[in-house]
Amino acid sequence: MNTGDTHDPNNSGGFGGPPMPPPGGTPPSGPGYPGPGYPGQPPGAGFGGFAPAPPAPGPLGSQPGPMPSSFFTALFDYNFNSYVTPKVVKVLYILVTIFIGLGSLSFGVSGFMGDNPGVGIITLIVGALFFIVMLALIRITLEFYVAVIKISEDVKEIKRR
Repeated sequence: MNTGDTHDPNNSGGFGGPPMPPPGGTPPSGPGYPGPGYPGQPPGAGFGGFAPAPPAPGPLGSQPGPMPSSFFTALFDYNFNSYVTPKVVKVLYILVTIFIGLGSLSFGVSGFMGDNPGVGIITLIVGALFFIVMLALIRITLEFYVAVIKISEDVKEIKRR
């Protein structure tokens, strides 16, 4: 009786063919089962009789790349072979976060200087929204600049090969 279980030795695979091998196991050789390769194919040969491809080089490649330059050498590189933007982005983002945060905080506090506390609460909420929106826009802009630089470096590497 065919129960539909693939581990059942009486299961014919559902279509009247040979029984299915257990998952993760090797199929037994014999009638109905092909061998490990095609007839005449040497053992270890890949698709089409070709040898498998050699392993790819490591993440840094097989050839050493250009040495990373310091901030000042990149700043005074008049051929624009190295970029300053990736070195400056982290510091610039931190400074922008601090300045936008201080501006939003001072805007919120200034709302509480008047006689009406409702205005203070509104300015605090508007200041927080301003902080989030401006920080998101600055972040997107900086990520765009870094992506353009990385694309440029990758194209330069492809051209060098």
